[in-house]
Amino acid sequence: LLNKFIEYNLLDEQIENFYICGGECNYLFQCQAINSLDHREAKLIVVNYEEWQAEELNGPRPYYWPIEQINQILDIAENIIINTIQSLHLRVNILRKERAVGIYPGGLDMLNQFPQGHGSNKIKQEALDELVFNVMEGLRNADPPITIPYCVFNGGKDAWLDVGNKSVAVAALQAYFHLPTSSCLHVGDQFLSTGNDIAARSTC
Repeated sequence: LLNKFIEYNLLDEQIENFYICGGECNYLFQCQAINSLDHREAKLIVVNYEEWQAEELNGPRPYYWPIEQINQILDIAENIIINTIQSLHLRVNILRKERAVGIYPGGLDMLNQFPQGHGSNKIKQEALDELVFNVMEGLRNADPPITIPYCVFNGGKDAWLDVGNKSVAVAALQAYFHLPTSSCLHVGDQFLSTGNDIAARSTC
């Protein structure tokens, strides 16, 4: 996509209007045109959280959420994921990030661990949904209760728990760009209860 911006000779100002918010709502990139004498390319540049989550914008500020609750969410989700992998004999890998934890196909290395399982190359949708529902249930029953947003979703080939959700992202960007709700359109492909797009509809 970034190469197409250059191929179609978009102006620098047009390229700079392209942003990507990732990790549901945890980081923001702006696209910028890099020009030299014999070369032009489009690159993604990190937008510092101090800028797009500034206090004066009066939008959500996920960077400042309590680290204790973030770790609580991740710990609960990871433990449930481990138990679900064992019970369903999933040949998958677990990846824990700073604000996310999830699974993806484990490859041939997992065959010895679960000879009768599945997930080396592709995880069945039923298994992904089962894992998502298990994590959702565990977080709903957390003690102490969870008070910050989170998202658990079936990504089709993997499954993830993210701290935050897309409604937080949309609200933060609305504040950053000074856009009213009536001026925003959200397009997504995961609107089931195991998807990650439904939350954004509350802010559009």
